[in-house]
Amino acid sequence: MATTVQNIIDAAVASSTANDPNISALPAELVGVTDRAMKELYVRAHTRNKWYFATLADVTSGGAAVGWARPGTALDVLIVKSQSGGTSKVIETVGSDVTVVPTDDQVEVAFAPRIYRLGRFYLSVGATGDPSEATDGDILRFIFSHNHTAITDATQTLDVHWPEDHNRLLITKLQEYLALKDKARGDLPPIREELRRLELLFDVDIEQEDSALVARFREEFVPQESEPA
Repeated sequence: MATTVQNIIDAAVASSTANDPNISALPAELVGVTDRAMKELYVRAHTRNKWYFATLADVTSGGAAVGWARPGTALDVLIVKSQSGGTSKVIETVGSDVTVVPTDDQVEVAFAPRIYRLGRFYLSVGATGDPSEATDGDILRFIFSHNHTAITDATQTLDVHWPEDHNRLLITKLQEYLALKDKARGDLPPIREELRRLELLFDVDIEQEDSALVARFREEFVPQESEPA
């Protein structure tokens, strides 16, 4: 069963020794706190492993001079590929890589299909073989590390990518907020100790790499030799 925002709030409120439900912290207030806490956890995950909350979206061009809109929750666009298109489709091979080049150096990687970023949109370089921005042109697939969709209502379910075995971390973040708001100072030390423990478990999960992974290119840590005395 999917977890709702209300499930998280109810668990946090039930554990507070000083909170008076619906008085000390109103439901809408706790929805906002949950939203901020969730977004912080997604950013925390992204800084440690950009693939942990990776997802994809197929984006249709908005037309010439508009291009492809950057996915709204994207923290980092990792890969762009061609997906499909209409009559103005230029790239014929579905799944072929599209290179994102610097806006001020669009001749970079001239041998590959290219786009560049301008604000919250991506535009075609416009050379032969580059994606078509026409309304009936190429559809591009963006693979990106994403943030949690905005939480605006307690009835919302948590993001499908959120691992529910870390729900206790989210609940504890709300517990800390309630203890501070209600001036329940005695609650804070054990809450913060538990928060550190749960954050450590979350970080281990984030940073765990599948043993089955086979990579052609891998950055490895090389210890530096000590300077001679």
